[in-house]
Amino acid sequence: MSYVTWAVLGIMLLIGEIFTMDFSLSCVGLGFLVAALMAYLGFGIHVQLIAVCVVLVTLFFTLRPFILKHLARKQEYKSNIDALVGTKHDFYALSEDKKHAKIKIDGDVWEAQSVTPLNKEKQVKVVKIEGATLIVKQED
Repeated sequence: MSYVTWAVLGIMLLIGEIFTMDFSLSCVGLGFLVAALMAYLGFGIHVQLIAVCVVLVTLFFTLRPFILKHLARKQEYKSNIDALVGTKHDFYALSEDKKHAKIKIDGDVWEAQSVTPLNKEKQVKVVKIEGATLIVKQED
């Protein structure tokens, strides 16, 4: 096969990888580009096919699992209300039973509830969120 044919097929597969993102088409596409190089250097079809197979198998079983593992890692950060869990805040209003309070976080007012009575002097830590209510506790 001509090196142009190998190169066009390889580039088409690399472009097709954009739509699949599982790195199997890119392994084959890179194998085809290596075959294009072999054809350009004047090697016969047998060497070209062997080059495709070697590159394809090598990339498929070494590089592909490595890339997929690193892309599938969980995000290290929390967003939205999940980011509030574990944070400490002051509260500005406290109910008579001292188990309900209002907390202002980034300009938003939240209802807070605690199992134990709250002390106005200490900050509260958000333990979890139930609906629009923060479940808080004070650490000693």
